[in-house]
Amino acid sequence: MTRLALAVGLRYKLSNYFALKSHLTYGRVAGDDKLTTEYFRNYRNLDFYSDVYEFNINFEGAFQQEQIGHRYRLRKVKGLKGYEIYTYAFVGAGVYFFDPKTNYQGTVVRLQPLGTEGQGFVATRSKYSLIQFCIPVGIGFKYTLDRSWGVGLELGIRKTFTDYIDDVSTTYFDFANYSGADPLSAQLSDRSNGSDPNITAPGAQRGDPRENDSYMFAIFSLNYKLTNGRGNLPRF
Repeated sequence: MTRLALAVGLRYKLSNYFALKSHLTYGRVAGDDKLTTEYFRNYRNLDFYSDVYEFNINFEGAFQQEQIGHRYRLRKVKGLKGYEIYTYAFVGAGVYFFDPKTNYQGTVVRLQPLGTEGQGFVATRSKYSLIQFCIPVGIGFKYTLDRSWGVGLELGIRKTFTDYIDDVSTTYFDFANYSGADPLSAQLSDRSNGSDPNITAPGAQRGDPRENDSYMFAIFSLNYKLTNGRGNLPRF
């Protein structure tokens, strides 16, 4: 499910081809089993959403030199050579906060404290951290408007090191043997209609821990260039 995001950032030009960039980004990720026709996932009937707050630092490498831009667009005017459309790839490191929630009987419920897969009830299943590291990887395009302004599009996927952004990873848990468990833990662990209880029986597959979760941002940007480099050329 695609949701809106907002970002603010700063880019520092190391050279004509390389730069460092930092972003502070807010976005929301969401999913709902009702949207799939695949039988087992549709029967599972889980849904979630999570606000994601990410801070990252990325290294950019350009495929060509960026056009600084003339004050006026005049033909045959001598100036710095470059391209108005500037293409780059990036890789970096980031830290992000997430907190999966769901709507249940008209109330927003945080899922991580409930331990819906038995986290915190047995030693082999510990509660996952809501602060995680990620590796942003992607490609971007910038278009020079003039010496001060530009616009851009950046597409980046985040490799993460957790499978719990959606609070789903391993198997169903037998809460019946733990009298101290919150009743919501069992209710939100299995939200199927119960017509085929073997599918959601304790120990049955609930998620797939073999692959961690990931998320993507598509950022449409408006860029203002600060002129504090050599020759009054944009450096930020």
